[in-house]
Amino acid sequence: MSLTIDANVFVAASLEEDVFHDICSEFLIEMRLDAQAIYEPIFVLAEVAGVISRVRKQHALGDVAALRIENFPRMRLRIADGPFARRSARLASRHAISGGDSQYLTVAAEFGTTLVTLDDELLKLDGTAAKIRTPQQWLHDLAD
Repeated sequence: MSLTIDANVFVAASLEEDVFHDICSEFLIEMRLDAQAIYEPIFVLAEVAGVISRVRKQHALGDVAALRIENFPRMRLRIADGPFARRSARLASRHAISGGDSQYLTVAAEFGTTLVTLDDELLKLDGTAAKIRTPQQWLHDLAD
């Protein structure tokens, strides 16, 4: 099984004070051990870097966070081209979600991955365009 991981999971795992830090850290560790392929929209690098640098007030930490994602084992970054942008726009419109969320959903649908997120709006869409799970649900599914 392959995965698409929302930026909020990477951010929560990076910030010890985040309420979801422990579960997201455990998820990323287990996911690495399970040898999952990961497909991400390329903008995940900027999204995570921006949040980390803003919260930590140090641009270098944002740079490091983006580099860690880019060098994550079995990471495949999906570059946005015209057809991808149009599919993302259709999903954003159809489901009334943000452009960023629509890109994660588009990647998950395109590659047949499970989208792992903490986003309640995306979780409500489970099964519409892709299988969507929280990190905790994914860990539970893995244990079964």
